[in-house]
Amino acid sequence: MKALKTYFKTRKKALLSQLGKPKKKYTPETFHQLRVEIKKLNALFDLIDSSSKKFRRKKMIKPFKIIFRQAGKVRDLQIEEATFKKYIQDDLLLEYRTKLNKQQGKEKKLYFSLLNDKTTRLLKKKYKKTNPFLSKIDCKKVNRHLLIKAAKIKDVLRQPYLDIGQLHELRKLLKIYYYNQMSQSLENQKQTTAKKENLTELLGKWNDGAVIAGRLQKTIEKAKINTEEITLLESLKIKIATKNKLLLDQIKLAIPQSELFE
Repeated sequence: MKALKTYFKTRKKALLSQLGKPKKKYTPETFHQLRVEIKKLNALFDLIDSSSKKFRRKKMIKPFKIIFRQAGKVRDLQIEEATFKKYIQDDLLLEYRTKLNKQQGKEKKLYFSLLNDKTTRLLKKKYKKTNPFLSKIDCKKVNRHLLIKAAKIKDVLRQPYLDIGQLHELRKLLKIYYYNQMSQSLENQKQTTAKKENLTELLGKWNDGAVIAGRLQKTIEKAKINTEEITLLESLKIKIATKNKLLLDQIKLAIPQSELFE
């Protein structure tokens, strides 16, 4: 499929461009976009895997996932830092902010230690091994795979109540499904990018809130900081939990309007 080959080249160029940035030019958005690109690549590997028994998806994605996970640790800390800037005055939580900055510095150091010549060669090798499979894609198998994915998502969406675990699973399923749609044709890429479906966005915001709330709870229980800051963190956790409850209500309203039901 010509569209898949073009899409693969675009993804390869985009990811290597992010990885090749100098440390000083890295921003929170860089870490975010890097993870998005790896998610898109993983979704593409999912399509290839559905078409070929010889393709080893887990083995192919492994080196990318190592980078993805470490970038995720940095990203979580950056989201937490951004949340503090939004809700807490700059002259408060000084002790915890210092700890957070040190931890972020440590995770960034580990991240950049992964980006060496050996890793770059390994990633390029994986790209090279993927190319031949793109020429042998079975369109019927791919389309059947997408129909099964869509049916699985619809089954989840039809549930009268979704627990936290199901919401996390739904978010992952939707990401892979929409990225797979994008890879099929330039028209799908334009439509999916333009729509950026509301349900997916809401689930992403909800997940960020859940991650921050979880981190705050661990800090409240284990961090060695003064009681005044603990009280502030508890107050912030309540605000985030309240916001997440509102997001859950919006998610429930967005489910029947999902384009999967059109």
